[in-house]
Amino acid sequence: MYWPSPSDYQDTIQNPGACFQSPELRAGQIALTPMGLPKVVSGNFASVYEITSNGQRWAVRCFLRQVSDQQRRYNLLSQHLSGFRIPSLVDFQYLPQGILLRGQWYPVVKMAWADGKTLNNFITESLSNPSVLLELAAKWRGLINSLRGNRLAHGDLQHGNIIVSPQGNLSLVDYDGMFTPSLRGERSPELGHENFQHPERNVNDYEENLDSFSALAIYLSLRALAYQPALWQQFHNGENLIFTRKDFQNPQQSPLFQQLKTSSDESVRRLANSLESCCFTNVAVLPEFETLIASLPLTNTIPAMGAASASNSAFPQTPSSNMGQFGSPLPNWTTPSGHSGQVPATNQQFNNAANIPPAMPPIAPPPPIVKTKAPIWLILVAIFAGFIAFSTTAFSLYLSYQHNREMSYMEIDMSSLRLELTQEKEKNAKLVEEMAVMEKALQSKKPYVDTKGVLDGILDKALTVSRIDRLDAKVDSLKFYEGGYDGTSRADRVYLTSFSRDSRFVFWELNLTHPTRSARENFTIDVTWYKDGAFWADGPSKTYVEPTWATSFHNNGKGWSEPGKWQTGDYRVDLYVDGKKIATGNFSIAN
Repeated sequence: MYWPSPSDYQDTIQNPGACFQSPELRAGQIALTPMGLPKVVSGNFASVYEITSNGQRWAVRCFLRQVSDQQRRYNLLSQHLSGFRIPSLVDFQYLPQGILLRGQWYPVVKMAWADGKTLNNFITESLSNPSVLLELAAKWRGLINSLRGNRLAHGDLQHGNIIVSPQGNLSLVDYDGMFTPSLRGERSPELGHENFQHPERNVNDYEENLDSFSALAIYLSLRALAYQPALWQQFHNGENLIFTRKDFQNPQQSPLFQQLKTSSDESVRRLANSLESCCFTNVAVLPEFETLIASLPLTNTIPAMGAASASNSAFPQTPSSNMGQFGSPLPNWTTPSGHSGQVPATNQQFNNAANIPPAMPPIAPPPPIVKTKAPIWLILVAIFAGFIAFSTTAFSLYLSYQHNREMSYMEIDMSSLRLELTQEKEKNAKLVEEMAVMEKALQSKKPYVDTKGVLDGILDKALTVSRIDRLDAKVDSLKFYEGGYDGTSRADRVYLTSFSRDSRFVFWELNLTHPTRSARENFTIDVTWYKDGAFWADGPSKTYVEPTWATSFHNNGKGWSEPGKWQTGDYRVDLYVDGKKIATGNFSIAN
């Protein structure tokens, strides 16, 4: 299914009245760059725009990829939060028909705008104020305990998702991967920013302790920077605070960990040791964040940073007591040195007892102004010079506009490339996970099966998954299961890549994702079976897609009503639609 790119959203959102369904967003004004283009913040999963409507500011998240159960997850989060409010979470609404693009509706999330600075920008401005960083660390501890007390986990705690308000309060944004108790046992929809997550986190790590590691890393970073602000220049790279994934993968060889473990502050030293220990601990059994913090001797003694550092807080401060009657500092000229504040009168000030000032001497009239007429040639030169200056300025502005426009689209293209890279990383991670599970199962249950052949089949399947152009459909998977002559219901299917000779029918199941359509569409899947690399059987399989289906499952199979007739060997199934190979899969038959 086609899905919009960042540049698609950038072009469409310039007319809110035509592209949104929400009345508030339709009546809103999009925030613009100085060059008049929509201001956008693009990440790996969404492009975020700011829209102001009737005095209310909204953040509109436009998704860069399709997530099949995203609406259900947001609905479950809304249900969990009904009846109470967590101050660090902003109001949000999932809109399945959010934005209209090329005649098709796509979902968006409308969130109340969190005013403030992202955590990394706030830290940059507060490095000279250690008391502010220590206070922020304490507030971060309270935020995490608030989430944990309500059985929630954010799933992607990182600098870009943490907003510090002008009053110093913390807010979280981006709820795509949040955990609620009703989602227990499901797979995580994302893995979070790699510079904040446990190095071994995978999609199966989706529990209430999901934030323990990243929360500890951020808390330690804040306290460490309060005592050693130079760490920011050494280790901050724009995509982290001070830690990177490489530090978590090998903490014993990390220069950052070595510095933290020799910090002048005991709490920083102990936190660094705790985080290092967590790097070697399975995600499922990580200790609770508060359990680690509660055992530490935390102090908020401000490190020596100069006399002015304690008062230069980024948060609102109490005014100084050295004020005049109206709250303003007394200027130094009100009481000159050697005087009490009253300027003494002198005999030269007045010339009589009535205090009448002396008469002023008459003022001479100014000389008359002589007007001269400039020659025509000088006027023409001035006009020409003005025209040249105006043309040069206008051309410079045009070049600047073009440059900024190109830069804006280059940033959008870079966001698209980052998205593709992230998706490839996730795909590879899932493939490695599937291979490891399969290899373990084969070694423990069927050691005589050719493990390499099975794994090569998995790789072959992953590399040949394709699209069906006439349906605008993407092939999600091709799997195999055993059943009788009448097949097996989807709820009872057990998917395998190795079957015994006692199997009856072996079915293939093709899973497709595609847009809905106006009418039922029939099509034929041509199937070719191979055994040990040689042709074995073939035949067509007629099937269809109903108008309301966004996903569909298609299946067929080969076999016998009585068990024991399959021959041992390696089998391959190739599927074709309209002469184009769309998928291939492998399974084996063993004794």
